[in-house]
Amino acid sequence: MKLSLTPHNHNSYPIAGILIVGASPNLWLKEIQALGLSLANTQVYPLPDTTPHSVWGCLLLAAFDPQRIDVRLHTFVQSIEQILYIPEKTKVSPLLSSKDLDRLFLGKPAFWHPIIGLVELSEPLVWTDILTIPTERQVACRRPAPSVFIPQTILSYEVIAQPENAQLEEQLFPRTAPQKLEPDKLSWREKAKLALYKRLFHKKTPQSYKPENYQPKELLTQLTSFWKSITGKAPVDTQQMQIDLAALEERNRKVMDKFLDMLKNNPQEALKYAIPLGDNTERGEKSTNALLDLIPRWSLLDWLHSNGAGAQGGGSVVNNDLYQKLYQQYSTTAQELIAKKQYKDAAFTYMRLLKDYHSAAQALQDGGYYEEAAMIYLKYLKDKPKAALCYEKGNMYQKAIQLHTELGNHEAVGDLYMKLNHKPEALQHYQLLATDFEKRNQYIKASLIYKNKMGKPELGQNILLQGWKTNQDAFNCLNNYLHNIPDENVRWHSLMQVYAQDVPAWQRETFLQVLAHEYKREKQYATQIREVAYEILAQELPQKPYLASELVHFNNDSQLAQDTMRYKYRRK
Repeated sequence: MKLSLTPHNHNSYPIAGILIVGASPNLWLKEIQALGLSLANTQVYPLPDTTPHSVWGCLLLAAFDPQRIDVRLHTFVQSIEQILYIPEKTKVSPLLSSKDLDRLFLGKPAFWHPIIGLVELSEPLVWTDILTIPTERQVACRRPAPSVFIPQTILSYEVIAQPENAQLEEQLFPRTAPQKLEPDKLSWREKAKLALYKRLFHKKTPQSYKPENYQPKELLTQLTSFWKSITGKAPVDTQQMQIDLAALEERNRKVMDKFLDMLKNNPQEALKYAIPLGDNTERGEKSTNALLDLIPRWSLLDWLHSNGAGAQGGGSVVNNDLYQKLYQQYSTTAQELIAKKQYKDAAFTYMRLLKDYHSAAQALQDGGYYEEAAMIYLKYLKDKPKAALCYEKGNMYQKAIQLHTELGNHEAVGDLYMKLNHKPEALQHYQLLATDFEKRNQYIKASLIYKNKMGKPELGQNILLQGWKTNQDAFNCLNNYLHNIPDENVRWHSLMQVYAQDVPAWQRETFLQVLAHEYKREKQYATQIREVAYEILAQELPQKPYLASELVHFNNDSQLAQDTMRYKYRRK
């Protein structure tokens, strides 16, 4: 029998091997590794070249999926009855049967290629015969010191809040000891003299500082008359006292005007001299002295430069008009500082000068100083919910969890534990919340916790059925139960199961409303839903004729509404 090997446009036999062209076993090993084949499960048959004592390549026989292997530059090999192997896209003519193969090759496998001809595959290559295994050496290894673990994936992170907040307020709003007065300020003798003058004179016009604007009070007139009756002359020069009083008040006014101008033009510098309102500050009509200790009371407003010294000195005395001026200017200055994004200085103005703790906390919160804002909410406003919110925004989750736990906000605690990737603790608090909703018969809220928070929608469905059975917001419970079933077939069978098992006579009217809602949504089972509705109406209409109006929900007949109205009135 004469055989021929010719090219063909497709493979006629299954792929069973790979042909590698190359004479080096090192090449074969590298290619086997690159192809992803196991050396232990691969048979390698060397193929001779046409020149004596030379190697042309090798044939790899192994079990693999040709669709999932990258053959690279090599060639697949077809297998004919696992006896004759030929390259891919070739065929043998004439066709060989099993008997022909046994008679021609005597059961011994062979490889046939147009270049090297027919080669008998006698024995596979034994790698131990050609590979030299290196001698193992005993090496003493030293264990390195434990290294820093660097995670490949960051699941959560948080900011650790300061353990002690006792010094936080002083760091945020530092004080300093008063310094010496500037030369143009009133001395203590001048202040005492001004206070005495204020008791002896009153002003006709508040805004005028001319000497003639000051008129003697009755006390000064009586003292002068009494002294004249004894000595025959006035005890003091009233006119000179008016001049001194006008000069002292003018100097004091100039100091205040300078301070107000500084607040407008250089607020950060002016705040060092600011007089706190409401903190040992007297005001009112009786306090008309307007004695201002305009001295540096505050150190740098940045807590990083706190010197730890407390403010010293007594309070200030201001009249109502000056108090209002200071209040308005402090408020304006704080708003301007916020507009300039100088949130710490604005918070200082609200906190120390205006005693407006809420605005101070809000300014710090707007500036991203969440821990400091939380300190104000807790210490001065006793507002734990807002303090907890600040800790959340600042990623200080442990502090927020502590406050939310005290407040009983289990959902917030669970959410924070989920952010920290502490799922068991989160599920524990979600369960407490769901249980609380169940005790209060709020079954829809409980089901949402099971579904959206805990990832247990089946428990949520059971809770909704419980709400339907106990008639606690029954319509919404059953409607949500059906809405949570996406598959239309499953939803229809669930609806029929409820109808067959859990719809007593007293609940048919509510179930009829559920059917009307499902009828509008369903397409495939609309006709069946209408038949169930008709069945219920047939049972209920003799006792409840008003239910005839429910027919319009299952029909588009305009005449039906009039018919149902006539039916209801006829049955009354």
